[in-house]
Amino acid sequence: MRHSLLALALVLSCTTAALAQDDETAGAGTMRPVIRGRTAAVSSMRAEATEAARRILQGGGNAFDAAVAGQAALAVTDFPSNGVGSDAVLLLYDAKAKKVVSINAEPRAPRLATIEWYQKNNGGKLPQSDGLLSGGIPGVVDAWYLLLDHWGTMTFEQLLQPAIELAEQGFPLSERLARELAGAKKIRQYPSTMRVYMPGGQPPKAGAIFKNVDLARTLKKLVEAEKAAKGKGRHEALKAARDRFYKGDIAREMAKFSEENGGLFRYEDFAEYTAKIETPVSTDYRGYQVYKNPSANQGPTELITLNLLEGYDVKKMGLNTPDYIHTSIEAIKLAMADREKFLGDVDFIKIPYDALLSKEYARERRKLIDPQKASLELRPGSPLAKSTDQAAGPPLRVNLEGESDHTGDTSYLALVDKDRNMEPPQRLRHRRRHGRDGHHLQLPRRLLLARGRRAERARAGQAAAQHAAEHAGDEGRPAVHDHRQPGRRRSGDAHHPDADERRRLRDEHPAGDRIAAMVDAQLPGVAVPAHDVSG
Repeated sequence: MRHSLLALALVLSCTTAALAQDDETAGAGTMRPVIRGRTAAVSSMRAEATEAARRILQGGGNAFDAAVAGQAALAVTDFPSNGVGSDAVLLLYDAKAKKVVSINAEPRAPRLATIEWYQKNNGGKLPQSDGLLSGGIPGVVDAWYLLLDHWGTMTFEQLLQPAIELAEQGFPLSERLARELAGAKKIRQYPSTMRVYMPGGQPPKAGAIFKNVDLARTLKKLVEAEKAAKGKGRHEALKAARDRFYKGDIAREMAKFSEENGGLFRYEDFAEYTAKIETPVSTDYRGYQVYKNPSANQGPTELITLNLLEGYDVKKMGLNTPDYIHTSIEAIKLAMADREKFLGDVDFIKIPYDALLSKEYARERRKLIDPQKASLELRPGSPLAKSTDQAAGPPLRVNLEGESDHTGDTSYLALVDKDRNMEPPQRLRHRRRHGRDGHHLQLPRRLLLARGRRAERARAGQAAAQHAAEHAGDEGRPAVHDHRQPGRRRSGDAHHPDADERRRLRDEHPAGDRIAAMVDAQLPGVAVPAHDVSG
């Protein structure tokens, strides 16, 4: 028996090595080869979520069905980064209509969270210590509903079953999740949260079977509502599940918890919430049309960057050469400056995308990139004036306090089905939540405070998400973008003060923050599970 196990291990190792060697022959030189298949593919942050999505695709569902199942599974297994209380922005490709669509399920601040309220009750400061005061209404359940109602084929009952099973039966806790739970402090003031995440008052160890029956109960309530309305047709049944979260007992419980604990959420905030289907923005980069979500996110920054880089022969520079890195970073700096100046919530501002994404504007901005020197300034342009001078109006206020952070808090899910419907990489964020009886509130660090025509985008401070963390701690993570660049050096200088930390993170997460590619090697009766699978 021992020899058989050893032989099997050798076969698996050889199979994996052979697959990797194919890619090395092609010049990839990686132990994480490209996963290829004939009909469909799934990629996510957790193997359990990838398996849930694959299970739906294999059962006849499409990419949009699988996205709901996969994200619900992520809500169970990647709880520090997303959940039922998540906000989300999604891009999808409808193969039948040959159309790219954006879904904006970003959070909204509650009605009571006005600038005037914080001036009167919080010393004029943005919330720094209570997540309930910096939170937004969760949007992911409404995003599920929009996906299924417009493009899906299956029911909530079918799609939430994998997540319900994971929550009820449990899954082995990873070292990362165990470490985050062990470091959690703020959640200790909430008994309901402690009951779920620190049973017995102590954080579970890596390898422990972690269960969340409260979350399973919440998901089951959505299924119950759908089944009760089944006789009215699929649309009404899906809507009934959605409405139970935003207008039923789940919403009332979340609002009750908020009010009892000093938060500003009220039932009306949940009842009025609606995610939106939007037209994405795009640009042509060397024959490729690249799309991004248009509102309340920084995705379009990438389009601005691509327009700038289009004027350089980056292939000739060579991958990761000093010129390549320097030029890319300087282009990103200019794009980030425009992000700070022009991007925001289209419900309150008009974003000049036609001008921002014009090739003429990119040509003018490109002149600011010095090939020999790194810029130390934040330099937004004036696209409407067709000038690189800073736009009229008050200067940008950039917070340079605190230390920047490289730890991710966003989950990832990407799918393609046999019909070539696609869910490209989704951002699904759950930046700490907090609730009771299995109902969770999303507590993002980005907050829109608005009243009348006045609107101010704000980043809640480092303790805002920490204080009301329901799931895992996040102590010591400032929520500011650090624009400081010590010394006048080239952008790609290997002696940057954060270099050691970046190398540590790279070693811990060699595939990056968004994807964990693994080989799916299959032998008769044996399968090596993978985060990424294709078929």
